[in-house]
Order: sequence, then C-alpha cells, then structure tokens
Amino acid sequence: MPMARHCLQNSIRQLMWLLVLTGLFMSPITTLSAKLSTARYQQRQVTVAPGLKMAPANPQNSRDPFEIVVDGNNNLYVVDYEDPRIRKISPDAYVTTYAGTSSPGFFNGGTLMAQFLLAMQGIAADGQGNVYVDDTFNERIRKISAAGQVNTYAGIGAVGFVDGDTAIAEFSYPAGLAFDPQGNLYVADAGNYCIRKITPGGSVSKFAGSGTRGSQDGNAEIAQFNRMGDMVADGSGNLFVADEYRIRKVTPSGVVSTIAGSDAGYMDGPGDIAKFAWPAGLGIDSKGNIYVADVYSNRIRKISFQ
Repeated sequence: MPMARHCLQNSIRQLMWLLVLTGLFMSPITTLSAKLSTARYQQRQVTVAPGLKMAPANPQNSRDPFEIVVDGNNNLYVVDYEDPRIRKISPDAYVTTYAGTSSPGFFNGGTLMAQFLLAMQGIAADGQGNVYVDDTFNERIRKISAAGQVNTYAGIGAVGFVDGDTAIAEFSYPAGLAFDPQGNLYVADAGNYCIRKITPGGSVSKFAGSGTRGSQDGNAEIAQFNRMGDMVADGSGNLFVADEYRIRKVTPSGVVSTIAGSDAGYMDGPGDIAKFAWPAGLGIDSKGNIYVADVYSNRIRKISFQ
C-alpha cells in the first residue's frame, strides 16, 4: 500500500524532528522527574502538537523511515521499512549508514557486513551505547554493540513461542522494543499477542498478554492485544504501546489499561473519547507527555497527563 507507507513516512519524520530537535525526546538513560498518579491519568488530554520544519541533513536517501530511537549523546537511529539498513543521524543532522548492507538477508558480524531483512520494526538503545533492533521477519532481536559488532540477542529465527534463555527463545513477528530503568528489554511480540521481557541476564518470559487477540484490559494473564506496534517506557517502568487504534499502558506488575483511543477515527479530548486513525510511532518527553504519529490523520498527537 504505497499511500499508507507514504503517510507513515511523513508522520514518522514529523515525530522524529518534533521530539529530537526541540529537545523533547527522553533519551534512554534519562529518568522522569514526574510521578504520574491514577488520578492524573484520568485527566489526560489528546491534542495536535504544533508542526516543525525538517532540518537539513546530508542527502542520503531514506525510503520509508519507520521507527526511531535516540541515544545518550543525542544521536538518532532509524530503521527503514523498505531498506535493510539502520541509519544514524548525528546532532548536526549528518546521515550515515550505521549497520547493514543494501542486500536483505541474515548475517552477523561487523556493522558494514551484517545483514538484516526488510521491514524491521522496533529499535531501542541502552545506556552503554548499544542499539537493539527487531529484525522482524528474521524472527530475531539483533544487537549492534558500541564496538561495531552485530549479533543475535534473542531468537532462533523460527516463528513460534518459546520462553527461556535467549539462545532458544522464539518470537512471532516482534514489533516494538523498549527498555525499563532496570535494563530489562520488552518486546511487543505481535504475532503472539503478548509482551515479552528479556532480563539483562538473558532470560525471556511472557510479561503481559493472554496470547489471544482482543482489547481486554486487566492483569497480565487476561489482558489482550490486537496489533501492537511501537512502544516506549517512562522512568517508573510503565510501558506505553500503540495497539491498533488504542494506546495501552502496562504497569511494572503487568496490569494493562487503555489510556486513549477506542475505534478508528479522529477526535481530541479526554483519553476515553479520543480517537486515532492509526497510531504508529510513539515518543515520550521528560515530563511524561506521549507523542503519537497518527498516520492516517496525518497529525502528530500529544497525550498529556495533567
């Protein structure tokens, strides 16, 4: 669907520069100073964030930038849905290839020899300068070390559901990625309709979701997910997930709730009446506001909690 990809590309680009160049985006090693209570969540408001002009960058073509992450040095890393390479954008807006080649495939090794498949979806960075990518159709989570080596972090390359050590774990079309303050990596395992947790010690487990498709809120065992995409975490360890037409919150204990959205549409206002056309990219700022690239409405939406 070329038009859908074009809309997504424009929305992600707007979100990218809105969050990064205005200094709103919370880097992976920054913690939130605000503590958001249940009462304040009930007062959430969804509005349209102001537009921002694109900053100049070195003219290397991006085909369909899909997800982004910022490291502790304000470098931006981009996965491109139609290009099997990860791009890096420096704070002065200079674009380079960070990892991967123009040939899709699977190969571990140095960053300029490693191969990824097309349609990578999630990306995250830790506090040590390592970057992690959902190599979605290779069914693996790949790690790009600060030293310039690409390895498989979790997954064996088969579609399935297996918990345990990262060397034996199986995923089904992993999408969003996010780190919590303790260094746990969370994976939106879209095809398994659940969120998986990877500890720093390399153990994979189901964190939330019953494994059946739906939109039910509740504790980790009964909650349901539909079509998960991007995911971000706040400084208290809460996850926020773009899930079809909803933005879902998952607490550190695995309790799932819908903070905004219901059916497809466009409407600003309190979270329980707000509507999204297709929420794709997510960002979070130092005050805990969430920014949503609402693809089919061609807008950047803001969810505030005050």
